[in-house]
Amino acid sequence: MPRFNFPIRIKVMLTVLLLVMLVMSLNTSSMANLFRKDKTTYIRDLTVVMAVHLAEESDALLRGYAANLRVFSDVIYDPDIDPVTKQQVIQGLFRNYQDIIAISAQRGATSPVSVFDSNALERLGVSRQELLANRNANPAPRDPAQSLYVSMERIKDGVDLAMMQIDIPAAGEQEPVTLVASIDPAKLLAVTERSRGFNAAILDSNGQRVFDASADGDKSAPAWASLLNSGSAATKGSTLEAVEDGVPVLVAYSPLAGGGLVATIQVPTSVVFLTAQDLLSNLVIGALLLFALAATASLFFARRLTRPLENLSDAALKVGKGEFEVTVTSESDDEIGALSNSFNQMTTELREREVKLEHANAALIQSEKLSAFGQLGAGIAHEVKNPLAGILGYAQLTLRKLDADSPLRKNLDVIEKETRRCTDIIQNLLKFARQEKSETKTTDIN
Repeated sequence: MPRFNFPIRIKVMLTVLLLVMLVMSLNTSSMANLFRKDKTTYIRDLTVVMAVHLAEESDALLRGYAANLRVFSDVIYDPDIDPVTKQQVIQGLFRNYQDIIAISAQRGATSPVSVFDSNALERLGVSRQELLANRNANPAPRDPAQSLYVSMERIKDGVDLAMMQIDIPAAGEQEPVTLVASIDPAKLLAVTERSRGFNAAILDSNGQRVFDASADGDKSAPAWASLLNSGSAATKGSTLEAVEDGVPVLVAYSPLAGGGLVATIQVPTSVVFLTAQDLLSNLVIGALLLFALAATASLFFARRLTRPLENLSDAALKVGKGEFEVTVTSESDDEIGALSNSFNQMTTELREREVKLEHANAALIQSEKLSAFGQLGAGIAHEVKNPLAGILGYAQLTLRKLDADSPLRKNLDVIEKETRRCTDIIQNLLKFARQEKSETKTTDIN
């Protein structure tokens, strides 16, 4: 099976990227989890504040309407006001309280008294008979525990009015009074439209939608309405998690109107994670940029780290081929720099040793030449010595036979002398060729 060899710079780059990836993954996971928890808490607190604010604003509107209805009741049952003046006062009240369309008041067991804003009915295209017929067909429920009851009533197609019923308890000799009013719901619906990005609604005690601008006429109870703890008016701001149409939602609610209504703020749970997803996307982009930067930086530093090693490798190959005139430069003072200096010192010593070897080799060659020359000289001397011995012998014999005054004696003396001289040279040459070893020792000359 073939083995794959990775350069050091690739290993360094992969190591750095692995470490960066590990650190970024841990940081991203931790930041995303912390942000998600913080965002969840923030959304919960925000929805609770919005629900409480919706409840307070709606309750202020309803209590304002209730106060206005009491004014109508006081005028209707005031015995000191004559009918003509009473009608004028009621018309003035309708002009001042333009949201109120019609009022029916009933004191004790007496017959109810109804007053109408004729201009408002004409503007809506509704007659008094239609309004009274709808009210008789859909009377408000009697709940002793609730002094204020609000619901939406459809007079006819395209005309929806808020029905508000309040019970004024008996005071002194005066009997209790029940007021039922038809009110323009525009302001109450407008309150639920202000929460952009959130579904705001006001539900009754049965969970039915009373005011919900986003419901498109659907007054059915949400799936989570049964989970609301709306029985206590003291419970101000709570949250619950539920599922609406298969979508997980977070619901904040707060009671109003003495617990008869509940203001709700509904938001999909996915909203909590939108910003977290954006943060996670930004973190991923940042991580990718950091990976690219880390890869570039690691390649750069790995290249700076491995370049001296590559130079050392190339120089070692040259030295292996016998090229000792090689030096390696390194700008770093670390272990690689020390290794480069050691390599340079090694090549210097190798060059010096190479020079010494060349000199020793030359000397060895010269010695071999001399040895060969000595052997050659010994052979020549041996061959020449015999003829010289013959020349010397014949010259000496001839000198013995000549007279003392013979003119040839002088020539023969020269021949004898030169022959002896040649013999001595050859004798010395033979001694040199034999390379006799001398040994020094103490000798008793006696």
